[in-house]
Amino acid sequence: MTVHPSNVIFVESAYSAHPDLRNLMHVKILLAAPDDLRMRQLLEREGSIGPWEAKWHEAEEWYFTHISLPTHFDVIID
Repeated sequence: MTVHPSNVIFVESAYSAHPDLRNLMHVKILLAAPDDLRMRQLLEREGSIGPWEAKWHEAEEWYFTHISLPTHFDVIID
């Protein structure tokens, strides 16, 4: 894939590839981080994993296996 310079807007968020937003983007890139890295960064940022953080992690896993599948992205970076 070739991407030519133009006006570019980066949208970063776990939910930026929501089906309601997908068609507004020309290129969708998924940066897939391993679970151990995600947990380590969460601990560094929050200090501990409480019930809310655990629920968020579960919801994010569900989201990327039921709503925004890897096949919905143009590029996947592991």
